[in-house]
Amino acid sequence: MVKSEKKMVVNAARLKKFREKNGLSLAALEGRIIELYEQELVPVKIGKTALHRFETGDRSIPRSQIQTIANAFGVDEEALIIEDFNYERELNLIMVSQGSELLEMSRACDKYISQLVDEPGDLACQNLILDAIDLLEGHHKYDVFTNSDRMKLGFKYREILDGLADKGYYVHANTSLQVAPFVADQVGSEEYILRFDLIDRHEDINANPEWSGRGLCKVLLIQFSCTEDTFVKRTHNINPANFDLSDDAFILESIERLKSGYTELGYAEFKAMELNEFLSSKARSIVELSAERIVTGTPEVGQPELIATSKEKLETNLILNKKDGNI
Repeated sequence: MVKSEKKMVVNAARLKKFREKNGLSLAALEGRIIELYEQELVPVKIGKTALHRFETGDRSIPRSQIQTIANAFGVDEEALIIEDFNYERELNLIMVSQGSELLEMSRACDKYISQLVDEPGDLACQNLILDAIDLLEGHHKYDVFTNSDRMKLGFKYREILDGLADKGYYVHANTSLQVAPFVADQVGSEEYILRFDLIDRHEDINANPEWSGRGLCKVLLIQFSCTEDTFVKRTHNINPANFDLSDDAFILESIERLKSGYTELGYAEFKAMELNEFLSSKARSIVELSAERIVTGTPEVGQPELIATSKEKLETNLILNKKDGNI
């Protein structure tokens, strides 16, 4: 196996379908691969245990294994893989010196992603960073956020920021969006509170049976380092778990606009968009197909609209796919 080779997500259902279509057991498929390997027609050997594992869930595996299985079936690699929907965004994290500034940035987000660039050897500095993480995790528990709460937490953040600066450590932060699964808690006839979980592996997209879908989670990207620059560059993977977005025009368009430097796209704004206003060609194609199906009387792409509510945002419109739980 080639070291550090690119990994691709194998489609478990298609793999099993191709094997059964060829009338092969797992042992027979293993045997065919061994024959091809001995003839130097495929790059690697794959045992039946690994083949069984590939069929039990969509997994990231080395491309050489995808090539080997595709060759054994006589099909193209693309027939066995899930389309890559990983999107990276380049942005600047901004040095934060005001406690109130960091508080308001974090309060606007559902989750945070922290990065420790330079590990401090000083115990007091380590404790300050841990205090900051504890605050980030704790203040989302407030159901009602009073002015007194804001001031107290702002002062605590300021104390941490000043303490870190005195020791040559600085905090940089900014907000972004990330595709993430959620649990939707109904709080009214048409209102829901979404509780997001961040995952970064495709294998984990079905890990929690309570997840009712996936959507765009607002995240705080925060970095602790010795860098004194006002801005530091950061690359953020918006869909690290590679959720299938092939039928989700709203998320595709939102991601494209985010990458291009536009402000966050609301669903009401999205619904009012003309086709020539779309930045994402994939999103435009999905909407065009939906319109064609409405005209011809075939089932429409899209599902009933729900209103999602959170502690910070009371009216965020989302689409819930009743069939597979995707938003």
